Amino acid sequence: MLRTSQSDSQSSQDVTYINVRDRIIEPTTEIEKQSSFLIDMVYTSDYRTTGVLEDFQLFIQLSIGLLNKKLITTYTSILTNPLQFLHQLLSNPFDSLLTQDFTLFKSAIGYSRVRIDRRTTKDLVTRSGYEYECHSVPTDDGYIVHLHRIPNPSSFNITYFQHGALDNCATWVLHGPHDGLAFKAREEGARVTRACIYGHHLESEGCDVFLGNFRGNCPREVEGWRKKQCYWEEVHLEGYAYRDLCAFIRRIREIKRDDLVRIYGELGIKCSKDQLERDLDKRLKITFVGHSLGGLTLFMYLIKKREQSLPHYINNAILLSPAGFHHETSAYLKFYNWLGASILPFLSHSISFPTYLIELIQKVHQDLITIPATRDLCSLLAQSLLGGKRTFSNQAVSNPHPIWKSALIMNSVFKFGLSTNLCKQFYQMFGQEKNIIPQLESKKGWTDWAISKVWKTVLKVDEKISDVDLSEGYGLIDIPISLFISMDDDLIKPTDVIKHYHNLKSNEKDVEVHLFEGFSHIDFTYASHHLIIEEFLKVLRQSFQ
Repeated sequence: MLRTSQSDSQSSQDVTYINVRDRIIEPTTEIEKQSSFLIDMVYTSDYRTTGVLEDFQLFIQLSIGLLNKKLITTYTSILTNPLQFLHQLLSNPFDSLLTQDFTLFKSAIGYSRVRIDRRTTKDLVTRSGYEYECHSVPTDDGYIVHLHRIPNPSSFNITYFQHGALDNCATWVLHGPHDGLAFKAREEGARVTRACIYGHHLESEGCDVFLGNFRGNCPREVEGWRKKQCYWEEVHLEGYAYRDLCAFIRRIREIKRDDLVRIYGELGIKCSKDQLERDLDKRLKITFVGHSLGGLTLFMYLIKKREQSLPHYINNAILLSPAGFHHETSAYLKFYNWLGASILPFLSHSISFPTYLIELIQKVHQDLITIPATRDLCSLLAQSLLGGKRTFSNQAVSNPHPIWKSALIMNSVFKFGLSTNLCKQFYQMFGQEKNIIPQLESKKGWTDWAISKVWKTVLKVDEKISDVDLSEGYGLIDIPISLFISMDDDLIKPTDVIKHYHNLKSNEKDVEVHLFEGFSHIDFTYASHHLIIEEFLKVLRQSFQ
């Protein structure tokens, strides 16, 4: 049955959502579309970064002040003691005219370097009043990825957030404690849970929150036995899903096992390792929250584990505009990925920016959003690529695209290292009607290449690696999945995202869709709209019941 839900009076004024079960989704025609749909969106004020033009303005002002001060000092010296001034000028003119008060210029340069928003995930969490942990997690193939935690040790309701491409885990905490999805999950993700442990009654509220950072994000670390020069060779979809995700889930269970041991120790409970493992399996509930690429890796992870007859330890999933099906892809995205898949391999193995260049980009970003004309233009360009409701003229100035709202968003985008392998895989996925995961050919030396050539030519054997059709494995998925879809998403079209629903439903799986209007692809993480937050918390609480 198709149901249109409206929460409060505001939902009928801007963005509405539709909960759809057991039927094909069609856009509602009953909702009045208004151009001011983002008027009540809440953003965190983080004016911490100055633009290049602002720094140049400061430099000019200090130069004028220095010149005026020098003129006044010189004029005073000539009037009071002209002979001493003439002697000083002739003896050391450079020191007299230039080096004095040069600290003003140094302060201008220092000011330019200081006025940059360098807040890390740790800063965003701790300054919001929460405890913070960061765990370095080794993977099976020698990478070291990082798992961030907003701890709630007494809760065994786990919310594990996984970011998408060109992003990192800071996206979940960027908006602070009032609007960040990770903070909301920490406080309100699960209602008060009462548990009886061997006769002891315990209570917990909220969730234990974990934020995963895929390989390719800073800092890029590897174990000692792996060559750092070959870092980007394994940065691709399989590395994310089969290595990083496995390592994150394994570490989450290790952390919660330690929490359970601590609780048992405080209560004076003694049990064997096998009993401890059974208790952990009984009490631990993990809800996976993935955006875009993060959602695609979950499908890959679940199907792989089920094919291997291994436990995956995930109980529920909330996927925000997940990737996978890309039959209808915009020309902009095809062109950019063509550059990354065809041109980039001749230049480099990846696109990764040094810190000083990212800081410069942040400053240019600040200039663009402070000038109304450029902010309007850039908002239109972002909407053309990422989607969202179109706004023009003064409305575009007051309601720019979310990507122009914060300098930290630019920091998240450019700290994600984009490998050529990932570009190749996404480019091959475009235009496919199925959820195809392209397989990358391993690099060979001249000897291996010659042997394979003979093998193909003489023996007529085709060594081409067949791609994986992930759609055929949807019947193996055994957890409830909630899909969040925006009808105005231009990066991953809603007609493509809904194919996940149809494939799961055709295999009689537990899946539901929450449909929104007016949001772009990144609005699920960066917009922090009250409708998304309310619906997210409702689904999250249901997953822990």
